[in-house]
Amino acid sequence: MSRNSATGYRNISATHRYGRLQYRVSVVYQRHQHGGLCDTLEEAIELREELRRQWWPGYDEK
Repeated sequence: MSRNSATGYRNISATHRYGRLQYRVSVVYQRHQHGGLCDTLEEAIELREELRRQWWPGYDEK
């Protein structure tokens, strides 16, 4: 768990949009940012893992 993150997870930050708490996922690969917004932390974790598998070569092999 990351000590510097308000959510406690890498690549996931909390933000307030339109009066609601949402979670922003951001995965960077070769200077390009990929991500999205989610309503729950569980959805954000799933999206982060999906983006990591999609954009980071060899991620599943770890």
